[in-house]
Amino acid sequence: MNIQKETKVSYFNPETSYSSFHFIHTLRKCCKDCFSLDKNLVILCIGSDRVIGDCLGPLVGHKLSSLFKNSDIHVYGTLKNPVHAKNLDITIKKIRASIQNPYIIALDSSLGTNSHVGCVTLGKGALHPGIGTGKNLPHVGDIFITGIVNESGLNNISTLQTTHLATVVKLADFISTGVYMSVRPSKAR
Repeated sequence: MNIQKETKVSYFNPETSYSSFHFIHTLRKCCKDCFSLDKNLVILCIGSDRVIGDCLGPLVGHKLSSLFKNSDIHVYGTLKNPVHAKNLDITIKKIRASIQNPYIIALDSSLGTNSHVGCVTLGKGALHPGIGTGKNLPHVGDIFITGIVNESGLNNISTLQTTHLATVVKLADFISTGVYMSVRPSKAR
């Protein structure tokens, strides 16, 4: 992932004590603009359900779509209807055309250094999906969240295909719980 230099990226290790608390607190701070400007929250979960290392987005979307079923929070990208390289552009256009004043949390899996595998990143600004696999996809989001599923290397496509499912599921559980606790409707707080 290529993040602009002025963007502060926070890293969270789900194995570390209090990381869930810090993730929730940081995401709430990032979402202040959404809540104070009365924008409509959209959670855009990017990835393919056909590649283990790339299924983080659809897994999180699947979990969040049931948690936010009866709320005004919009979730795109699930196991049943994934948002991936082939339909990302049209999905972004659909969001902008159908949701007034959207505030987008964009989520995707990523590759990183060996010491960051299994960590979650969070920051304000756009997500740049597809960079690890050489795809030129539209940048999207007001906030980005990534789960680092494996180590970046010479053949990142193969790396995504051989990623451990346990790593992806652990990250999906951490992210979906953290997002829900951060942005759940005020009635549920």
